Parts: sequence; structure tokens; C-alpha cells
Amino acid sequence: MKLDFYHTLFVGVSQIFLGSYVMLMLDFRKPVTIWRTRWIITAVMIVSANLIGLLFLNFWETYMRVGIFTVTLPYILDTLWCSNHRDFRAVFNMATALFIGCVGTVTANLAELFLWDNKYFSLLVRIASFIVMFFVLRRFSVTYRKMLHQMDHSWGILCIIPIVSFITLMYVVNHSEQIDPITSSILTCCVLVVCGCSYYLMYLFFERVQKENRAHYENQLSALQLSALRGRMEAVRAAESSIRMERHDLRHRIQAVMEMISRGEEKTALDFLDATRRRLDEQKVIR
Repeated sequence: MKLDFYHTLFVGVSQIFLGSYVMLMLDFRKPVTIWRTRWIITAVMIVSANLIGLLFLNFWETYMRVGIFTVTLPYILDTLWCSNHRDFRAVFNMATALFIGCVGTVTANLAELFLWDNKYFSLLVRIASFIVMFFVLRRFSVTYRKMLHQMDHSWGILCIIPIVSFITLMYVVNHSEQIDPITSSILTCCVLVVCGCSYYLMYLFFERVQKENRAHYENQLSALQLSALRGRMEAVRAAESSIRMERHDLRHRIQAVMEMISRGEEKTALDFLDATRRRLDEQKVIR
């Protein structure tokens, strides 16, 4: 039995990177640790089943036709199951990962076409492009994960960009033998540039929305602080007015006590002071 090491390695490496892309952008259900573990275990089982078929059963020709059902669709269902958002946000996550997979495929094909026609060299170029895209996506995912909780609509429209790009690139790559290599290269590069620019505009849009939300929150916080400050100023003014009244009343009380003492009415003066003390003690302190 002839083992298909190359295609097994090819698919295995690709799925490892694609899985890391999905995890970068996936907002897992709570508790995050448990649902992340479930996603990883399920994804490993899906990929392992396909790798076993590729290695031992010469599954490559069939995989090219049905891979969307044996890997992509189970991946999407697994992501929807473990995602905190079971809508087009999870689909956008998977579509983005698939688009980046297309970037690696196109880059490898161009390197094999113009540099060195060697399948292992093509695989190395593919891995290098995946590594570069990982760092690009990591920066995008920071903004994207914040937008998951700030934008509830229009994700289906955003999914059109990577899905159409993925379908177009896969069609061109799978029919490259029927298309002139130069024409195929130009077409794939144009699709990559258009989709890449769309993602960059999307990133700028996300950044602007988040800045506006932060500005709105800061304005609300400033208004709340200003309202609290006004309330404190009013409380201070009320306290100052109360202190002036108490000072005025205290002056009269002292004058009355002095007159009582001057007339020899010490007991009456003490009773008056005791009544004043009790009245003060009965007042509640308000903080």
C-alpha cells in the first residue's frame, strides 16, 4: 500500500493554521475554557479522520471534490456550536479563515509557477505565507472581537466579501490547467487585492465605530460627572446656608444664657442648654 505523505502533510499543516485563525477570532461560549476545549477536540477529530483517509486510502482525488463536506462544513457546524454568537458572525469567522487559506494557496502556486516547480518548495512558501497572515489577522482580530459585541447586524453582508473571494479563487485554482497561467495569476492577484482592500476598509470602519463608541461613552461619563458635581455644589450651598442659620441661632442662645446667668437663674440656664443639646442629638446625620 502506497502512503500519500505529501498530501497528508499538506492538508494537516493547512488545517493547523486555519484552526488557529478560527480560534483567534472566535468568541467562545461561557465558560470559555470548556467550550474552547470542546471545539479543539471536535476539530482534531474532523481533521484526523480526513488525514487518515489521505494517508492510507489515497483519498486526495476524492478530497478535492468533497472536502467542503468532510472538513469545511463540519468545521462551520463545530464553530457555530461553540460560538457565543450563532449567526453570521461565526460564518464571517470561518469565511475569513477560508480566504486566508486561499491566500496561502495562491501564493504557493505563484511561487511554484515563477520560482521553482517543486511541491515541497511550494509547501514551504504556503507555510511562510500562513505565518505572515497569522500576525496580520491577530491585529485585525483584536478590533473584530470588540465589534462582535457592538454591531448586531450587517454581518451577512460582510460575509459576502470573503465567501465570493474564496469561491472565485478555488474555481481559478482548480481549473488552472484550462486557463492560461499568466491570466490565472493576474485574476487571482486581482481577487486577492480587492478582498484585501475590502478587509482593510472593514478594519478602518471597525476602528472608527469603536472610537465613536468610546467618545460617546466618555461624553456620557462626563455628563454624569458634571451632574454629580452640580449636586455636590448644591449640597455645599445648602450646608453653608444651614451653618449660617445655626450660627445666627447660636448667637441668640448664648445671649439668652448669659442673661439668665446674670439674673442668677443658673438652673433655668442649665435646663435651656440641656434642651438645646437634646434637640441637637435628635437631628439625624445625613451623608
